[in-house]
Amino acid sequence: MRREENRAFLPALRRLERRLALPIPRRIRLLRELEWDLEEIRDDLEARGVAPEEARDRALEILLPGEASVLELTRLHRPFYRKVTRNLAHDRITLMERGALGLMTVVVLGVQVAALRHTETLGSPSPFLWVVLLWGTLLFLFLLAKAFQLWVKGDHGNPEQGLDALLGLVALTLTLAVVSRWRFGPYAFLWRHLLIPLVGPPGQTEAAAPHRFAKLIGATFTLGATPLVVIGGPFALAGYVLAGIVAVLAGLAATTGFCLGCRLYGQLAVARRLDLV
Repeated sequence: MRREENRAFLPALRRLERRLALPIPRRIRLLRELEWDLEEIRDDLEARGVAPEEARDRALEILLPGEASVLELTRLHRPFYRKVTRNLAHDRITLMERGALGLMTVVVLGVQVAALRHTETLGSPSPFLWVVLLWGTLLFLFLLAKAFQLWVKGDHGNPEQGLDALLGLVALTLTLAVVSRWRFGPYAFLWRHLLIPLVGPPGQTEAAAPHRFAKLIGATFTLGATPLVVIGGPFALAGYVLAGIVAVLAGLAATTGFCLGCRLYGQLAVARRLDLV
C-alpha cells in the first residue's frame, strides 16, 4: 500500500473530490484510476528528462478535469430517481418523501402489533418490549431512509446525518424519566394511555426498581454516546459502541426476558445486605 506522503497528486485529487457530486463507490474508483493515470504520465515525462515538479504539473494539466468536465460527469452518473424527478420542485419532492416515510412508520408499527396480538407475547410482556418495539421501528425506518438516500437518490454527501439526532432522542426520553424520578416518562405514558387500552393489561407484573435501574444504565450510556457521535471523528466509533451495547441488551431483554441491568441490581442489593457497598 502506498504511503500518503509519497502520493504527489493527493492534494489535487482531494480538491477534485470535493467538487464531484457522485456516489462514494464511483467517486473512489474514478479518483483511484485518475491517480494511476497521472502517475503513469508523470513517470513517462520524467523518463524523457523532464524535472519531477514540472512532470507533475504537466500531468495534472493533461488529465485533471475542469469545471465543465466535472459537471458532465455529474450529469452522466445522475441516478435514475433524480432523472425522473428533475422537473419537480424540491419542496414537493421533500414532502412526498416524508409522507412516504410517515406512512411506512404506521404500516410497520401496525404489522408488528398485529403479529404480536396473535402470539402469547402480549399475555405477559417484558417491560422492555414496547421500548424495543418503538425504537426498533424508528431504527428500521432510519436505515430504510438511509438506503433510499444512498442507493436510490445517490446522495452520499453525509451518510450518517440524522443518526446523532435519533440517538439524542433516545437519550432524552430515558433521561427525562430518570430526572423526574419516574413521575414522567414517554414510555410509561404510551403504556398507560395507548397500549393497555389497545391490548389489555399484562397477566402479571414485576417489581419496578430493577427495571428502573436498567433504564438508568441505558440513560447513562446513551447520554454519553450522543456527544461522542456529534463530535465525530475517532470519538464517533466509541459513541456507536455505547449505543450498540444499549440496543443489544434492550433487544435481549425484550425477546428473551434476560435483563442484565436487573441482574446487576439484584447483585448490588445482595452486596448492600452484606455491607459490601
